[in-house]
Amino acid sequence: EKVPPLDVIEKGLAKGMDAVSALYAKGAYFLPDIMLSADAMTAAIGVAEQKLGKAREKKGTVVSFVAEGDPHDIGKNLVVMFLKANGFETVDLGRDVPNQDVIAAVKKHKPVMLTGTALMTTTMTAFPKVAEMLKQQGLTVPVFGCGGGAVKRDFVESFDMGVYGVKAFHAPKLAEATLAGKSYKDLRKEYPKIVGEFVTEYADRM
Repeated sequence: EKVPPLDVIEKGLAKGMDAVSALYAKGAYFLPDIMLSADAMTAAIGVAEQKLGKAREKKGTVVSFVAEGDPHDIGKNLVVMFLKANGFETVDLGRDVPNQDVIAAVKKHKPVMLTGTALMTTTMTAFPKVAEMLKQQGLTVPVFGCGGGAVKRDFVESFDMGVYGVKAFHAPKLAEATLAGKSYKDLRKEYPKIVGEFVTEYADRM
């Protein structure tokens, strides 16, 4: 009744999701807590948007997929939830996504970031293939964030556009840095600073 709807979203709900991210990072929150928080956030944004009389403007579009041949989508689902909660339009391609479908989605949506997840060493090989296919077709994405159980930083940094995403809740920070003009090389170099915490996998770049 007394606070502008956009302030409710940006200064209340978004800050709440920052706290959820911190609790998840500390191991105090788990997957069900994240799902409940994201559902609460979505419902509350709906109420605020009704009061506003229109949908809030999205920060940008992110395309997310699970590598071809891989049925494990929990990591991707978390990435999508955190991105949505932080004001990004998400195009969720699902799991076991053929490389060509990823390319088609990039052509269509022109995302600020592409994210790919893979649990297995046999399926993560899709990532450099996608990067190469993008280059062959004259396409680029500012950042191609890759993560998942089998994925390591040195592998992701072996191909252009690739940035190793350590935690799902880092995705919105990486997307926001991209919107602010950071390149994938900047994200590789400044990862701990951008996500705002010590990250073991990037300890040599602190």
